[in-house]
Amino acid sequence: MTQKTYSKNKDRYQTSYGTSLKDVKGLNNRLLLLLSGGIRKVDPKTGEVIPLGRGFKRAIVDPVVDTARAGLKIVKPLVKGAYEELYVNPALKRDKEYQGKKKKYEDKTIDIKESELAGREVTITEGKGLKIERAKTEKQKEVDTILNNSKESSTPTPKDTNTANNSKQKNIDLAIKKKNNPFADIGYE
Repeated sequence: MTQKTYSKNKDRYQTSYGTSLKDVKGLNNRLLLLLSGGIRKVDPKTGEVIPLGRGFKRAIVDPVVDTARAGLKIVKPLVKGAYEELYVNPALKRDKEYQGKKKKYEDKTIDIKESELAGREVTITEGKGLKIERAKTEKQKEVDTILNNSKESSTPTPKDTNTANNSKQKNIDLAIKKKNNPFADIGYE
């Protein structure tokens, strides 16, 4: 697909509007012309348009891409350091300050509900420990009642013996499991 064009200019590489590529100033302007399809190769003698080869495109595009990559290699660590300095480190510092203030507040403030349950003044930090201990003892009481109920149950009738033994065994297994791990019934093992 060659086209006849009649151009005044006899240079081999021209813009689509007929001026010489030598007259276009700046590499970025040449790159824009190449990417937009504004450069054409013309046979100087006949004036026919010749398709651009891959080598020509590579000669213009690759140096720009390589320069941009080299620039990014230099800029990336600088930008990363600046970002951490401006955003990450202050946020971590604020979080540490907040946690410190929260810890001081919890150490000094009295938890009213836990104080009533304990019968003495209890801070929030101590109250958290008491809640955990209370949960453990409640689970232990549940385990003990299940074990006691399974031992004290009445003797079953002969036809219910198999089902009663199975349910007793399941209750005993559950109680043993709860004794080993108080949170076993809610999925923690």
